[in-house]
Amino acid sequence: MIHLYLSSLLVLICSAVCSAEHRVALLIDNSDAKLKTKGMPTLKTALTKLGFRITEKKQLDRDELRSTLDRFVQSIPTRGSSFIYFRGYALQGSHKGTDDSFLMPSRIDSLKSSREIGNIGYGINRLMQSLDQDSGGDTNILVVDACHRHAQQSDSIPLGLMKPKSIPPTVMLCTSAETGKTLPLTSSLVSKLSAEGKLLDALQSNGWATWKSEVELTGEATPVVSPPAKIVEGKKSGDEWVNAYGMVFCWCPSGSFVMGSSKNTPGRNSDEGPVKVTLTKGFWLAKYELTKRENPGRHPRNTISQHKHDPITMIHFDDGRAMTRRYTQAERKAGRLPKEWEYALPTEIEWEYAAKAGSTTKFYFGDEAEKLAKHANFADRSLFDTGDGFYNYAHRSWNDGVAYLAKVGSYPPNAWGVHDMLGNVWEWCDSRYVEKLQGGTDPFKHKGKGNPVMRGGSWVSRAEYCRCAFRRGWPSRAEQNYIGYRFIIRKK
Repeated sequence: MIHLYLSSLLVLICSAVCSAEHRVALLIDNSDAKLKTKGMPTLKTALTKLGFRITEKKQLDRDELRSTLDRFVQSIPTRGSSFIYFRGYALQGSHKGTDDSFLMPSRIDSLKSSREIGNIGYGINRLMQSLDQDSGGDTNILVVDACHRHAQQSDSIPLGLMKPKSIPPTVMLCTSAETGKTLPLTSSLVSKLSAEGKLLDALQSNGWATWKSEVELTGEATPVVSPPAKIVEGKKSGDEWVNAYGMVFCWCPSGSFVMGSSKNTPGRNSDEGPVKVTLTKGFWLAKYELTKRENPGRHPRNTISQHKHDPITMIHFDDGRAMTRRYTQAERKAGRLPKEWEYALPTEIEWEYAAKAGSTTKFYFGDEAEKLAKHANFADRSLFDTGDGFYNYAHRSWNDGVAYLAKVGSYPPNAWGVHDMLGNVWEWCDSRYVEKLQGGTDPFKHKGKGNPVMRGGSWVSRAEYCRCAFRRGWPSRAEQNYIGYRFIIRKK
């Protein structure tokens, strides 16, 4: 019997309604005839009703098991939730001198030693660490129904699963509680989950051992317009789509808007128009600034980005543009991106159009700068209170609650569902396509001797620099811990 740690925290699925999130699930059935597997269809139905997008896999060999789990972890949406259910065999073993319990492939020819198990299985601790550090998930639930003796199992191999030494903060682990006991999945587990939407109660009532950290599912599930392998245009502003890397995008429809600011706007600069602009094509804009975990290439000097959901910084304009080309090439090669679509950095026009999201005020939430602390991370009281004299200019009464970088999505989105368009990090914009997109000349020429322009303000910016219309030219090779960017996907 595995030591049972009961939890009262995970009222989990569908219990709170304060925000929306993307939910994905992976169901793996590696069981054999001895285990008499039942219930996968009903589990799938129950999870689908709770807003999970389901991937099912059966009878995976060693390489398929590893690649399936690795790809799924990578695909978990930023600030989303995941559920992994494994049915089959999980055995104690060792890999590179480290003891662990290992999820086993469907075909097992020999199980004579702990090392052999470690070489062919997928470590549960490794999976939990990957879910915590490498995925976009804030909540990751791993359910292992696998405490059974295998026919090839040597008497020297201990029965049951190892008690985990630690559980990462974003992970909950549930395992079969009794060694050798085949637990019915179809009856009380699924019926209770379907009826009450409380996974913890369902697991406990079926005799599962549950280890948890501080995880919980909040809010409602967010629908998507198409699966990751198929990109289509959105139908309305705020529609969402998630790519194969777990990046979330919001649809910005075609339309017209007044770019810049009115001439009576306090603090406006002379290069802020205004001018009416029409976008003839809609586009997908990343819901969040590019994060540390989403940077698949080199990790540059990054002095303050510590959490996986912190925006990536210390990336200059040319590197950012090169990264969009790499994504375009990789997605086309994978067959997920038609040739008429491309990843890119947004132009200033696209950026401001998405930032305003139909609004006509200084900030997308209104004209009142004193409300900025509820919507953005900028130079405020939290920064001033660090005691660093360099930030003496920071506002001494408005307080956004964060001194340096904030995790993406920490503040409310604008009307089109996009987060952090104001504050946190300045965002590089690329105006190479302005004439092609608009059918005319760029109404706002590059600011400052051909240098690219940054928009939105940052954690070191005064409130007035976070206006939707504010522009700042900057050398393209500059790397700073307050400059980042976000992707756009557009039709060429």
